Formats: sequence, C-alpha cells, structure tokens
Amino acid sequence: MKSRKSVGLAGCVTGVFVALGVMGAFACTKDKKSDDVGTTSVTNADVGLTAPQIMEVARMATAARVAEAHLARDRSMDPRVQTLAAAMLEEDPASDGKSFEIEKRLDFQRRETLTSANIKDEADTTMKDLWTQSGVELDRAYVNAAVMEEQRFLVLIDSRLLPAAKDADVRAYLNDLRALTVKHLTAAKIVQDQIEPS
Repeated sequence: MKSRKSVGLAGCVTGVFVALGVMGAFACTKDKKSDDVGTTSVTNADVGLTAPQIMEVARMATAARVAEAHLARDRSMDPRVQTLAAAMLEEDPASDGKSFEIEKRLDFQRRETLTSANIKDEADTTMKDLWTQSGVELDRAYVNAAVMEEQRFLVLIDSRLLPAAKDADVRAYLNDLRALTVKHLTAAKIVQDQIEPS
C-alpha cells in the first residue's frame, strides 16, 4: 500500500516545496535538460520566464491533469473518483480557447523549459504507475497524485509563473488557472480523506 507522499511521481516528495527557491517546482529529475533562458543548470532553472515559456509550463501541467483524469474516469469503479476525474475534464483550461487566443495575439509558439520538460517526464511516470494498478489501489494512487500535483502547481504559479508574467492577458489566464487549481485541490483532498484506509 502506497502512502500519500510516495505515489507514482518518480520519487519526488514533499521536500520539493523547500527546494522551490533553488531548483524550481517539479525539477526533481537528475537530468540537466536544455533551457531556453540561459545556462542549463538545475540550480538556475527557469529564471526570467518569457510569456511563451510560461504558457508551455501551464500547458504541460494541465495536460498531465487531463491525461490522468481520463484514465481514472474510465477505469475507476468508485463514483467519488469518477466524479472528481469528470470535473477535471469538464473544467480543462485548454477547452475554452483562452490560451490559444493569447498565443495568437502575441504571435508566439510555446517554448519548452526545464520545468515544462520535467512536468512531462513526471506525468509520463505517473501514468505508467497508474496503468499498473486497479481497484481501490488505483483510486488511491490517482487521488494522491492529483493532490500532490495540484499542490505543487499552485506553488509553481505563485512562485514562478505569476511573478514572471508581464502581459496582462497572461496574468489574467494564470489567475484563472490558479483559482481552478485551488478548486481541484480542495475537491481532491476531500476524496482523498474519504478513501484513505481507517
């Protein structure tokens, strides 16, 4: 049985919050990947993010949320988990076209950063972990992962994305995304408490 702090996130633990100021949220892998903003070092990852980079980080985080929700909705037998996953899908930020409109107005293409690449890597690891489980273990693994990822994305928005956002539309998009993240985190915590073993 897996604990809340160890479910399917490639060994990333809650200590990531302590490390945020140095290495950036989600930067839990050991690889040093190319970054668009300068030196390819984990210690100075994603300093001074540009609008395209901010939007790519947000896209990868929301894409991970949606992929995991699809799996949970289709494979879980628990109505509480199904309802949570369905809400994640119905409120997918990419579905309203706001991010596309911002990118079109600013005439840019998304650009990968160390943070967005690490989010993708960890999401892939989480999905592989979820596919190996079923029944109540799948339910717990999905909900625990959702809680951890929403918590970390909230910290990432506050500590990295919003401070770097200069464009008014990008800031408004991030504020909407933050409110949605808080909503999803609250809902996921409720389900987590309900399905945790007594």
